[in-house]
Amino acid sequence: MKPHESKPIKVKGQLGEDREWLVQKNLLANANDTFFVVPNMLITAAHPWVPIANPMDHPRYIRKGEIIGALADPNTFFDSTM
Repeated sequence: MKPHESKPIKVKGQLGEDREWLVQKNLLANANDTFFVVPNMLITAAHPWVPIANPMDHPRYIRKGEIIGALADPNTFFDSTM
């Protein structure tokens, strides 16, 4: 990714059929004290795209197979006492 760029990344995995997930915010650390930013994001199994930002001043790479965050069931994650 170019410096200060944000782009959607497709998530692959066992997401189930016709299901929603919450991708929890995360900082993906690199070996040299740089990082990517992953926001909280609701995704569906049919369209599993998550925006990722490179806030650094130089290009960085995300490789296929890297873990970008943790999935949570939004029905149990959010407070639903309303």
